Amino acid sequence: MCHFLLLLLISTPYLLLAQTDFAPIGATWHYQYEDQDSAPWGYGYYKFESVGDSIVNGKTCRQINQTKVRSDSTATDLFTIFVYNQNDSIYRYSELTDDFYLLMDYTAEVGDTLVLTNMYSSNYYDSTFVVVEQSNEIIDGQTLKKWLLDFGTCGIYQEYYEKIGSPFGFDPQQNCIVTYFYDVNIRCYEDNEISLSFIDQPCDAIISSAKHLSISALEIFPNPATEHVQLLWGDHSKYNIELINVKGQVIKRMNAVSSGEQLNLEALNSGFYYLKFIDKQGDYLVRKIVKI
Repeated sequence: MCHFLLLLLISTPYLLLAQTDFAPIGATWHYQYEDQDSAPWGYGYYKFESVGDSIVNGKTCRQINQTKVRSDSTATDLFTIFVYNQNDSIYRYSELTDDFYLLMDYTAEVGDTLVLTNMYSSNYYDSTFVVVEQSNEIIDGQTLKKWLLDFGTCGIYQEYYEKIGSPFGFDPQQNCIVTYFYDVNIRCYEDNEISLSFIDQPCDAIISSAKHLSISALEIFPNPATEHVQLLWGDHSKYNIELINVKGQVIKRMNAVSSGEQLNLEALNSGFYYLKFIDKQGDYLVRKIVKI
């Protein structure tokens, strides 16, 4: 689940968007998803594929088809995504409003503020990101831009890569709510110039990183947290716990942890982390937390 940044942390040359289209025809993204409370269909993958051009509201857009494949290999076609590039900014169409909204500005520099609109629910507000870092990285021989975005309303930081996007989905995360039982992480990206796999299996393999471990009445709070999180579950079981950053690095281990113990976060930088709970058989589940 965390292989994405393990492979990407290599410095790169800069490839201007004007030199290559966003979502060139044939480009594909695969994202692992975990929905640990809805077994047996609690995991699988999303596939996004750029299939051609379409006219939407007078704009020539790249059409991206989206498919969800569940753990029993059942495939469901989801809504189609339409994007277009103007002045090195990517805009995405929303059926909710029949209009286009900013997906990413490839000219963004440190200190710039980006306002991104949620595409899925009229109940969500615009999200404001501040660019706190911009650098170039070499990815599969291509020089791509990378931005570190600060979702300032709750102190969440996340990375966004030119062409590839966010490690946590096609769009940058656009709310402060942490979904305990549902995670999306990139597996693979491929176009006519880049071919990357962030897992050691085929991109379309059915993989569960949870290994079906279930912890009764598991609670992790507060989340997001500033100083510590409380770990609670509904029995006397003990688990080994690993705290993992988005680079896949284990930064802290706790052994034989009982319900009611705390995990201190004060020394951590703001951002996303993962807690991996491991039982005596080696089965495990992973939950996302946010340090602010």
